[in-house]
Amino acid sequence: MLKVFEMTDLGLMSYFIGMEVKQSDDGIFICQKKYAKEILKKFHMDKCKSTSTPMNLKEKFIKDDVSKQS
Repeated sequence: MLKVFEMTDLGLMSYFIGMEVKQSDDGIFICQKKYAKEILKKFHMDKCKSTSTPMNLKEKFIKDDVSKQS
């Protein structure tokens, strides 16, 4: 039995399950900036000073990369 449902095109997605979605010719990018800000506000930390977290910018992540465990 085939069922048909009516659908409305709402355009490009901008938020999905609390994650911000940005779509461009380069790909689809998601982030949780809004969610993180809500958490900081909930615990009255939204006015705290930020600090940078050192990270190797040239690091490449591989889908099948497994962390080394001892």
